[in-house]
Amino acid sequence: MAPQHTGKRPFYGWRNVVICFICYCMVYGVVFYGFSVVFPAMVKAMAWKRGDASIAHTIRALLVAFGSPLCGYMIGRWGVRATLLSGGVLIIAGMTLAGTVMTELWQWTILWGVVVGLGLSLCGVIGVQTNVTNWFNKNRGMAMGIVLTGAALGGFVAQPLFTWIMKQFGQWQVGWIAGAVFSLIGVVVVIWLKNKPEDYGQYQDGISPEEAKATASEGPKKAKTLTYRTPVPWTLSEAVRTRQLWFLIYAVLMQIFPLYFLTTHGVFHMTGHGLTAMQAAYVLSFNVLGGAIARFPMGWLADRIEGRWLLTFCYVLIVSSMYVFWQAPSMTSLAVAATIFGFSYGAGFVLVPILVGSYFGAKNFHKIVSFMFPIEYGLGSLVPVGAGYIYDYTKSYDLFFMVMLTLIAVCIVCAFLTTPPQKKAKA
Repeated sequence: MAPQHTGKRPFYGWRNVVICFICYCMVYGVVFYGFSVVFPAMVKAMAWKRGDASIAHTIRALLVAFGSPLCGYMIGRWGVRATLLSGGVLIIAGMTLAGTVMTELWQWTILWGVVVGLGLSLCGVIGVQTNVTNWFNKNRGMAMGIVLTGAALGGFVAQPLFTWIMKQFGQWQVGWIAGAVFSLIGVVVVIWLKNKPEDYGQYQDGISPEEAKATASEGPKKAKTLTYRTPVPWTLSEAVRTRQLWFLIYAVLMQIFPLYFLTTHGVFHMTGHGLTAMQAAYVLSFNVLGGAIARFPMGWLADRIEGRWLLTFCYVLIVSSMYVFWQAPSMTSLAVAATIFGFSYGAGFVLVPILVGSYFGAKNFHKIVSFMFPIEYGLGSLVPVGAGYIYDYTKSYDLFFMVMLTLIAVCIVCAFLTTPPQKKAKA
């Protein structure tokens, strides 16, 4: 496709950041995090077993995971904008039907598990991460941090807001309707998204090759980035043969395990320790607030400090906060632990895609993350139903916490060992 102009137009990358932020906030943040307070109310009202009802959440996670290759294909074929729009339409449809016509467990399983699951796969993190990676290199960390803050901000508002709305109307169905309305807002703004800078005669960071050469001539300190950037792009087949990619996959898993537990069973766990439903919702909102606080500054830091050091510190915080959450000594301690976990999860959520882009390049970024997602979210999908059945049979979440904390402790070592990969010289 020929460029539409010569580059005189203002750099569009930062406008894309705003659009991706709004979309990710309204569509993913509100729907995903709002689920954690609507789901328990629905399960109790419908008198469903936790394990049976959690099957839908597991299917949703599987669709997010195994729908990612489709997402990657659609991005490569039609671009990020069309992919986000198609997923958003599915989410709006699923949420609307869940709040209006759904009355049976099998209907819930299809709507949340299949329809919304596929929608979140297409209108989710792969799309916005790919768009940021396409438009930014030098400022990638800061841009990624801004965009990914959107989901945390949406979740922080959604949890107490949805709890309040359900209390005012006396029905859990209004929670799903509210999610559909917020999603519609996020989908509409995507219409103005631009896919790639080269389609509009622009360049990453708004810096042309001529400007980059001029900067380089002023001295190496001004030209070079402060953190590692691969000098050559990696193919997917090359990336999968590195330990770094597998360590990053494991790192994401250790973010997903506690997050999925909190969003699916967090309210159950806390109300079982004496908190009210509203108190539990506030605790979870602190979790999301912590994530919102972390994402932008951690993205900014990732342009200045090597990401693996930051990632290692995050998992020390995660294992500590989840131990406190397990013991649940008081609402205050739970709020502090939730904030710390949210901060460390939010930081890790930003750092992993930054490391993928920095270690393997932007050219095949969407292919690499589409390979990672089925493994990460496929295994992560075992958490909702697994934790639910553990509770159903043992009347406690203790076994789940013990296994999860051990796995997170191992991740601290893996994060520390995630050094920049080096390509082997061709013979």
